[in-house]
Amino acid sequence: MNNAINRIKSLYIQMASLRWKMFFSYLALSMIPLIFYAITALRTMDETYTHEKRQDLRNYANRVASKVASENFLTDPLKDAFFDTYIDEQRDITSYRIVVVNASGVVVNDSDWANVQHWSEQGLKLFSPDILRALDRQSSSSVMDSHMNVAVPVVPRLAGSEPVGAVLVQASLHDKNLLISNMQQRLVLLTVFLIIIILILVFFISQLIIEPLKSILAVVKRITDGRLDQRVKLYGHDEFAELGASFNNMTERLSRVDEARSEFVSNVSHELKTPLSSIKVLGESLLLQNEVDPGLFKEFLTDINSEVDRMTKIINDLLALVLLDRTEQVLSVAPFKLNNMLEDICRRLKPLADQKNIGLYLNDPTVISVEGDEMKLSLALSNVIENGIKYTNDEGNVTITLDSDNINAIITVKDTGIGINEAEQTRIFDRFYRVDKTRGRDTGGTGLGLSITHKTILLHNGAIRVSSKENEGTTFVIRLPLLESRFK
Repeated sequence: MNNAINRIKSLYIQMASLRWKMFFSYLALSMIPLIFYAITALRTMDETYTHEKRQDLRNYANRVASKVASENFLTDPLKDAFFDTYIDEQRDITSYRIVVVNASGVVVNDSDWANVQHWSEQGLKLFSPDILRALDRQSSSSVMDSHMNVAVPVVPRLAGSEPVGAVLVQASLHDKNLLISNMQQRLVLLTVFLIIIILILVFFISQLIIEPLKSILAVVKRITDGRLDQRVKLYGHDEFAELGASFNNMTERLSRVDEARSEFVSNVSHELKTPLSSIKVLGESLLLQNEVDPGLFKEFLTDINSEVDRMTKIINDLLALVLLDRTEQVLSVAPFKLNNMLEDICRRLKPLADQKNIGLYLNDPTVISVEGDEMKLSLALSNVIENGIKYTNDEGNVTITLDSDNINAIITVKDTGIGINEAEQTRIFDRFYRVDKTRGRDTGGTGLGLSITHKTILLHNGAIRVSSKENEGTTFVIRLPLLESRFK
């Protein structure tokens, strides 16, 4: 009992941190996919924006290069005004910078007007990787931290013409960075919002989950205090309801064990007190008489001996049950014939049956062998057959039938006695339990016989079942593995 309760208590000691475990688990399950999605979305947006920006700049640079080539801008400086007008009409010069170089790399014009005079006076050349690839008839582009460069060659419309220059278009990526920054801010706000929602949901969900566990824990604590009448209230049909039902079943069994122990103390006290009282009365009667008739003396000693035998049987039953309760059982296993055992049992119990004119019949048409502890099995089967005789009215019958299938030997003990009501049938194998509450000498006992039988059958990998109707009789069916089946 204490081991079971301690196991349950150790489970619920961890319940205080269960809500936090659930919180972090739900938080991780919710936030990891969200963060992954946000990172993927930002990366996809960045790549898409960069691709579209590059393509847009390349198209624009090609149009500018085409105009520069068609208007002979590189050889006719009078075209400056036309070029300036073209730039102003096509693009916002605050967001774009256009640099035109000739085939030698000398800057001819720059939309950044502050640098135009500087370029022309110094005759400086611009040789960036993008310009060099453009002068080699290859369009080129590159992305810096804050801007994008696209360079295209300027080629006259003559077959086989070499590039006479290049156009470099530079665009700021400030709007893209601003967009990504805005998306990050929105993501942070969305994350905070989701965390708040998750906190609220996890709080209520954990409350719903932990509340049944808390009610079970409360019952466990009360049971620990010795109140075995406590039960868990069941709601719904989920796993917690199954846990509560299993716990109630366990508590019910603990209650039965506790009741059985109390009843056992009462039974044993009564059973031991009665013969001790008889022995004391008989002994005092002999001591108080000066002259005792030898016949009376012998009669009293015979009664005393009978009471001692009765006490010895009670003690032997208790010792047998203690031995069966040991974790490691030592069985004297050997093959033997069930037919011979049943014949010996019937021979020993025949006088008891004859006292009540009860017919004791054994039907064993085939020889059946099993392997086990013959002495313990003999005691177990004797208990069942003896009970059949005790609880059968005069002129009744007790029939023992031995049969088998391909796996088990089947021993059926059927009587025509008083029967057992349905409520009692589920408890007759509980140790210390007695169907007969009168504790009479003829049928009374400590309630250990069937418990010993049940335990012995289980130790031999067998099974025992009972079916009964009141005033119609009782049938016990015992199954034991056949000797042959052990080698199949």
